[in-house]
Amino acid sequence: MASAGRTYGGKSSDDRRAERRERLLAAGLELLGDEGLAAFTVRGVCARAGLTPRYFYEEFGTADELARQLFDREFDLALQRVGIAVAGAGEDTLVRVDAAVGAVLDVMTEVPARAAVLLTEASGAGVLAARRAERMEDVIGVVAGFGRATYASGDPRTDAAAVDEGDRALRVAATFVAGGLAQTIDAWLRGRAPGSRDALQRDLAAEIVAVGDAAFARLRAWPEG
Repeated sequence: MASAGRTYGGKSSDDRRAERRERLLAAGLELLGDEGLAAFTVRGVCARAGLTPRYFYEEFGTADELARQLFDREFDLALQRVGIAVAGAGEDTLVRVDAAVGAVLDVMTEVPARAAVLLTEASGAGVLAARRAERMEDVIGVVAGFGRATYASGDPRTDAAAVDEGDRALRVAATFVAGGLAQTIDAWLRGRAPGSRDALQRDLAAEIVAVGDAAFARLRAWPEG
């Protein structure tokens, strides 16, 4: 019986297992992009990966678990890319938002299957829709954090009621932006929203800034004390 650390072809058992895992993830992403969640089965993924179900169950257990892990992997990549884009965009609010939107569009368009996982197949019912609903809290948190950093420095109020109202309004605005951004990009990818990619990026950035400006204007009118 071979030991766990035995090497074949210059690769350890851990290396071979990691390769099989990546093959299954790649096959799952490809299958979701090509055929959708309805065709997303253990057998279908294994056929694309060229592996037996034994290796699938060793890594994921169920097709739903693979789908959740695929969603998280692509979602985390999108958040990472947005963070990098914003960090290099300077101080101007519109430029920073435009960079963030551009990063999201890059992620969705450079590998079409990502859009299937994060938007198209996650917009109905099922495991991807449930995971999207859970992870949208992360998006809302990122948007709210951006809004707080962008607008809070211009608000001199310290009254507790005003601060609480600010947090409430900020979350409403962030939820609106996060949901609207996802729905609009999904519609554009499906051909239901007109215009080029560049036009969409400009429009979305302008709309997001307008929402932020309007929310902050309302907060400034909130009576302190």
